Amino acid sequence: MSRSDHRASSGKHASGQASVISVPMLFATAPGLLMIGLWFGGQATLVAAALALPFAVLVSTRRGAMSDLSVLRKYGEVIEVSQAEHLLDDLVQSARQQNRIACCYMIDIDGLRAIASDFGEKPARDARRICLSRIRGVLRENDRVFRIGDSRFIVLPSLAVDIDADGVRFLGKRLQDAIEDPINVDHGSRFLGASIGAAASFQPIPAIDGSHFMDAATLALEDANRHGGSTVRLWSKSLRAADETRCAVRTELSEALVNGQIQPWFQPQICARTGNLSGVEALARWVHPTRGIIMPGSFLENIEAAGSSELLGQIILEKSLDAIKAWDAAGYHVPEVSVNLTMDELRNPDIAAKLQRALDRAGLEPERLGVEILETVITDNSDDGIRENVIRIADLGCRVSLDDFGTGHASIRALRKLPVHRLKIDRSFITNMEQDTHQQRMVAAIIGMANKMGLETLAEGVENLSEQSLLADMGCEHLQGFGIARPMPAGKIQRWMTERLSDTAETAQSPQLRDRP
Repeated sequence: MSRSDHRASSGKHASGQASVISVPMLFATAPGLLMIGLWFGGQATLVAAALALPFAVLVSTRRGAMSDLSVLRKYGEVIEVSQAEHLLDDLVQSARQQNRIACCYMIDIDGLRAIASDFGEKPARDARRICLSRIRGVLRENDRVFRIGDSRFIVLPSLAVDIDADGVRFLGKRLQDAIEDPINVDHGSRFLGASIGAAASFQPIPAIDGSHFMDAATLALEDANRHGGSTVRLWSKSLRAADETRCAVRTELSEALVNGQIQPWFQPQICARTGNLSGVEALARWVHPTRGIIMPGSFLENIEAAGSSELLGQIILEKSLDAIKAWDAAGYHVPEVSVNLTMDELRNPDIAAKLQRALDRAGLEPERLGVEILETVITDNSDDGIRENVIRIADLGCRVSLDDFGTGHASIRALRKLPVHRLKIDRSFITNMEQDTHQQRMVAAIIGMANKMGLETLAEGVENLSEQSLLADMGCEHLQGFGIARPMPAGKIQRWMTERLSDTAETAQSPQLRDRP
């Protein structure tokens, strides 16, 4: 059978049970058995064997079906992880004995918990059953699927005769497409997302058994979730190496917070009309002595899991204020440094006082400190505590920016309830904007709305001069992105300012570069 036939779901599978003789095996051995019968028993034996063959096929098929039914009766639709590992042990052993390929799919379905939260447990239970039915609709008769959590499923296809990485991904994509069809809940539609991790026994999974096999599929699933979800990932050696690196990073993280390895780097923001520096954003970087620069995506999740978000925030805040004070002392005027506040920090009732203490320690006015909060914070949160803290921060005199605007569906009412000074237009609206008139209209609408509400605008992710020019013509007031400058250590900001101001005679006369001692 060709691999393309297998991908089209018409290939052969084994039952997955070593004790059950498969129908293809019976047909493969039938000619030989009949010839033996003819040789030793004559025509009468041959006729008897020929008549018995259909009954043998029926019994074998029934035994296979009864075997699968016994598994379902033993475990039910919901199983524990240990039970899943036991099933995978049996599957891997059968694959070895029959020289076939075992596969495992781990599926996280995004949206089921939201249904439970919004509509209650009964609609959520119905949604889980619909998802289970959709998964079964993609699978074959002898394939198995179980739920191992509120929103996690495991799929164990029957053993494959011939399948490669593309075939494994193809089935994963079919499962994803089936799950992600809109689902009707309480007279409305909800969209679900499916993240899928897969592993196959033809891969070099170390010490392959049920536990390791499941770990490999789970690792692939975590990689799918890490890349935004709604995708299919297949286990690979590189995934294992990346996971080992993350584990090593995790053990070194607490020490890095204490010894100063994690520090703010600063990305310049400029005025779209004049090109002058209007501020910098502080972004966390881990300057590792052997691994080099580690980006926040590789350690922020671990910091949150360890409950160290507020400690990291305090480190970034204090070092950012120290940097702006040092720039002032050197004669370089950076109007404002912005720091990002997490949900945990915004929930802290002492956050405004904490910012005031840091400003007092640095001897800086509050208007030199900007605070950035994600748009999703105000759209996803119903707790008034965060809103009150944002108001207290603004009352100090700190400027509040709404980060990644356009991704969280913030309402006009929500914007009016908060003392926001600036909208940061998400980079997804800016990328390739010059070729997309629809994106241009979207950005123009955001800028127009902000102008009418008396809010400043800053475009993130600006990559080139044509985007800068287009955004300036639209009335966007500030720009930020790699096309202007990449994040850099505090000591390099001064050199960047000097080089930028010396580019033209006009910028060389800018008051931002004051007389230096």
